Amino acid sequence: HETAIVARRCPTGSTPAAGRARGLHADHLVRPVILLVEDDDEIRGELSERLRECGYEVVVAENGAVALEMLRGGAVRPELILLDMVMPQMTGWEFRVNQRATPGLADIPVIALSASGTPEARAVDAAEYVQKPTSMEALCAAIERVRGKADGEQRKIREQVEALGVLAAGVAHELSNPLTYVIGNLDWMRRELSSFTQAEAAQFDELVGEALEGAQRIARVVQHIRALASAIKDGQPDPALLDALTPQPRVGRAR
Repeated sequence: HETAIVARRCPTGSTPAAGRARGLHADHLVRPVILLVEDDDEIRGELSERLRECGYEVVVAENGAVALEMLRGGAVRPELILLDMVMPQMTGWEFRVNQRATPGLADIPVIALSASGTPEARAVDAAEYVQKPTSMEALCAAIERVRGKADGEQRKIREQVEALGVLAAGVAHELSNPLTYVIGNLDWMRRELSSFTQAEAAQFDELVGEALEGAQRIARVVQHIRALASAIKDGQPDPALLDALTPQPRVGRAR
């Protein structure tokens, strides 16, 4: 391996913003967590030390197989992965294939590290490619670019979810009042069945029953939409609410 880093100290002003890390555990919320995957002991030790000096929490793995086991086992949930490409047991390319195929891990951004500058090496599916040897200034800049992009994507998702909450609240409001009248009128019609002949009453009761069942289904949907809008507003959407809103078989039969 070539020496990975040429700068001996963290570049001035490169300390990352705190509080955005996904963390090792729930209480690790101050320093952004990076998983460093590097098989060379000297490079791994030096690079992890420099990154800690720059304000990052660093977890190390000596190859792709170990890193994958750590991630799948929940030992670490890093904000990003620094990945050496040439390693024994499992290369960086093989690691990426496995990572992307694993639910819950595919979205963790990767910065690829390699001494090779060939187009084949740079073609790796990664958020950034850093050629070794490099400087801490260049590496920290790449890390912060990736973190900034990830934050922007998360912010966009939050905005979309909030917009969905506003829409859901509006739909629930628009459906609620007319639905109350529909259910009230159907109940009244059922009570008035005494003036019908027995055959007419039976047929009409069936029709009203199906209409009421459909209206009550809509009422339950409105209830779930309101709950979803409230949960989104509080920042805690419940997947069960989305399940409750999945389409159900149509009530009654076509006429």
